[in-house]
Amino acid sequence: MDRTKHASPAGLGRPISRSAAGLLAVVLLSGTAFAACAGAHDPAAGAAGGAATPMAAQPEPAGAPSDLMPADASSAWAVRPAFTKVDSRTEEAYAYALYHPQVIQWMPCYCGCGGMGHRSNLDCYLKPTIPGMPTTFEEHASYCEICVDTTLLAKRLISEGKSLSEIRAAVDQAFGGSVQGTPTDLPPA
Repeated sequence: MDRTKHASPAGLGRPISRSAAGLLAVVLLSGTAFAACAGAHDPAAGAAGGAATPMAAQPEPAGAPSDLMPADASSAWAVRPAFTKVDSRTEEAYAYALYHPQVIQWMPCYCGCGGMGHRSNLDCYLKPTIPGMPTTFEEHASYCEICVDTTLLAKRLISEGKSLSEIRAAVDQAFGGSVQGTPTDLPPA
């Protein structure tokens, strides 16, 4: 029987078991990223060139309420955190999610973030808010290409005049399969 003592992570001098040490190593090495978020961006790489500007007018999908955009969207965008700027595609996706939640809320995410409590692709960009509280950005999409690809696919299909149902079907076909998606409601017909 191995009676080797391991130092505790907090340096408290108490021994920890091998299984606890192994679990701690897995937690520390995995961070908040999920394996499905392959091709993660390197936040240390810094922001891409110029700042993305808020979204130009886009057609609204039929049946989508346009009043879901946060009242403080412009001020939130002006002071957005650096992680939203890791590259131009990510910044474009963050801007689209902020200014067009009436589209993104109906799109599931297939990166595995349902395990984080995410309900749709929108939760990859914005934390749920309490009325009257400022908009808070979620860091998850900044290192997950699946989240960004989902949003940019929806953005492209909206610009082509597709309905929310058609976009949802395209997202499900493109990303569904190996990982269970977020528990996202179907868009209104």
